[in-house]
Amino acid sequence: MSDNIGKELLKEGKRRQVSMVTSQISSKRNRLIYSVTRFVPRPLQWMVPIVLENLKKSPIKLDNFKPYKKLKKSQKFIKLFKKLPKPIQNQFTLNLEVEETELTLEESIPEQVVKAKIKPLYLKYPCEIGNPLWCDFPNQAVEQSSDAKYCQICRFPALLAPGIKIRGSKEVYQVENYLGHRGIGRFYQAIQTSTQEVSIIKEYLLPKRYFNATETRQFKDMFLRLGGFRLADNRFQDFRLILPWEAIADANQERCYLVYKTNLYTAPTLASYLEKTGAMTNGQVHSVLLQVLQSLDCLHRQKFRLRSGLVRQGIYHGNINLETSIIVPNLQGFFIYLCDPALWEDLFYPEPGELPAKSVRQDLKDLGNLAFYLLAGNSIDGTYGYALDPMLDANWPKSVNPELKNFILDLMELGERQFDSAEMARLALLKIPVYLVDTVEFTEIEQPVAEKKKWNWRQFLWWVAGISSVLLIGYLIWFLLMRSRSQTEDQAIPCCVDKVSGFPPGIFAYTAKQNDTWHRILLGQNLIRQGTTLQAELVERLNPGAKDGQEPPQIQLIYLPQASATDAIAKVRNGEAYFSIASLVSVEKFYRNLLYRDLEYKIIASDSLVFFVAFGYDEREKSIPTYLNGQITFEQLRQLYTGKITNWQQLGGPDMPVKLYIPNQPEAVELFEDVVLQDPNLIQEFRELQKSQRQANSFVATRPLISQPNSMTELLRSIIGDFEQEQQVGAIAFGPLSQVFNQCSVYPLALKADNQTPISPLIQNNQQPITPQNDLCNNKGSYGPNLDELISQRYPLVYPLALVYLKDNRRLPVGQKFGEVMRTVEMQRLLTKTGLIPIEPLPREQFKK
Repeated sequence: MSDNIGKELLKEGKRRQVSMVTSQISSKRNRLIYSVTRFVPRPLQWMVPIVLENLKKSPIKLDNFKPYKKLKKSQKFIKLFKKLPKPIQNQFTLNLEVEETELTLEESIPEQVVKAKIKPLYLKYPCEIGNPLWCDFPNQAVEQSSDAKYCQICRFPALLAPGIKIRGSKEVYQVENYLGHRGIGRFYQAIQTSTQEVSIIKEYLLPKRYFNATETRQFKDMFLRLGGFRLADNRFQDFRLILPWEAIADANQERCYLVYKTNLYTAPTLASYLEKTGAMTNGQVHSVLLQVLQSLDCLHRQKFRLRSGLVRQGIYHGNINLETSIIVPNLQGFFIYLCDPALWEDLFYPEPGELPAKSVRQDLKDLGNLAFYLLAGNSIDGTYGYALDPMLDANWPKSVNPELKNFILDLMELGERQFDSAEMARLALLKIPVYLVDTVEFTEIEQPVAEKKKWNWRQFLWWVAGISSVLLIGYLIWFLLMRSRSQTEDQAIPCCVDKVSGFPPGIFAYTAKQNDTWHRILLGQNLIRQGTTLQAELVERLNPGAKDGQEPPQIQLIYLPQASATDAIAKVRNGEAYFSIASLVSVEKFYRNLLYRDLEYKIIASDSLVFFVAFGYDEREKSIPTYLNGQITFEQLRQLYTGKITNWQQLGGPDMPVKLYIPNQPEAVELFEDVVLQDPNLIQEFRELQKSQRQANSFVATRPLISQPNSMTELLRSIIGDFEQEQQVGAIAFGPLSQVFNQCSVYPLALKADNQTPISPLIQNNQQPITPQNDLCNNKGSYGPNLDELISQRYPLVYPLALVYLKDNRRLPVGQKFGEVMRTVEMQRLLTKTGLIPIEPLPREQFKK
């Protein structure tokens, strides 16, 4: 008991003396700065914080200050020290033999950066320091034997030895050296064996003492589904989140890997920044907050597609701290990047019950703590080793801007306001002028009124002239860059097939699914022009010299349709076909399977799902499109396809029973589940409804019948037949736009996604949307696909068509070259005539027939 009391007294005495000394230093420094800057004219005072930030700050040496010398010479202090128990005295060195009595403490002096204490982790392994990720013994095990799998002391998984190869779905990586640890994993530098490009690999562990064989397998599967994501509409948007290139689960060891193709992952973290440079200024913290709030706003509000293919509305970061925030300097200051979201980091925590629930407010609260630590210069108390408490004023720097401090407390839910979103917090932060954040201490400087007016007018004119010049120069630079970029992009994509070089001559087989999109557009008559097919057009364009029959074709492509997409891909993998063409929904399904990681794909066009109903011309006023005003919402589709709506009267339509159709295309049904139904409960209801209809007909009276014809032609005929029979049935179905837009007997409905405006898949040539009053049969050629909305993917059910080939440099590059051919402007124009969507906008005249 007495030992603890003496130790606490000693620490408290030291803390109070050090606090008094540093307070005096800070006070003298502020008075000195004020005495110098008071002579700076008010219009130029904005320069002062910038100058002060860039001045090299020397460390504070307390030995030169009298209060510290008095502390060391205090006889009362020495007598108190001698009365303490021996165990406490042994923690210090007391030297009384020199002429001046001195007391040298082994603890760190205030100006040194106090390192964070090691957080205990994996306690089932008897690591000497309590956390094997920080320990050096796993590294020593590898140094002693490159085959070592475990630490010789505690049996924790050892580091990866240099030279070890890791096989992923896209590349094979060879480990070069260990770089360090972060969060719940360790990361290494590696190279891609095929290109020798440098990559960063982060290793996650599933130690056997925490995860059994079943749990390890389940977590690996979950990791492959969750280890990375992208925007659901495939747009590129830099919202400063470092995302992995691919996820790998080791089949033989308790390890998983994320591969990063950017060196940003190894850039300094905010934790290392604080350790080297100390606390940030008010203005720097303001910039950090603004950037991270922008990133969180994008992360919370946008739709993302996971590696599993599922679409999720918003993702919480759930892991914002000094270690997961990367700082990258630039000419204007710095950028802040976030990394290691909880989506996959939390999978590997040995004690998942200790993790807080993820939410928007939790992300904002974590950001508030981050900002507080940046201002304080550390996250832990240098004396006691506990986390700094933001409710203690002593833990805040004296120079903190009051408005900024209140905002940070609000983020941490310790203030008067609460923010429900990152956008709300960002708007509140913008109300704190950034130019006042670091100059608050200079706002009370007084200047003579006459001199102030004279100087302000002169400075105002200079500022107007300077800003105008900068804006003019910036506009000219932007104009030249955009013109150069436009010219470069125009030259990047070949205009014509004959501009594609390197296509090997010979006879090559390729494949696709029977009766799928490619099968129809390749062999369909009259889609491009009267009396011809896309297949004939391909032969002619690939062999321009054989047009008149004077010489045999040099390039011959033999089409081998298969019963399923799986069979088609198998033909490519076993060497019977050079490439296959399928929807990207199918391709991503294969990529999620470890057995198919040897494939590569290239997008050549897009298609989209459309929902359509019968279009009765004799009774158009009573037709379903008229009652629905030509559109339908996602919520109505969910109620229809889960059996909650059985009669069109429930949607304000005619008294007519509902009948549901789905295409005989599993990929289309999967896309419908992911994008429209979304909720797992609704998806389960939809699947149960399908099963119940297959098992019995007793549900027909109370629930709509779901039919799945063998082909799209049969489906279209069934819808028309249901509507024209004596007891009319109102059928609704969905299928590919490329197979529907020329079928005038059905009406494609405009889709209204959640909280969005309705978008029609078709549009008239005069850019007006089609309506139920348009005669689609008699006015063929006056309308077509709504390309602007489809190419931009604002229409919600667009999916790419991809060319799939084997990643094997030993094979002729037939798949790669055919992909280049199909991406030329010439072939994109032909594909558009078949009902497909080009990969990017083409000049309007390119679409004329």
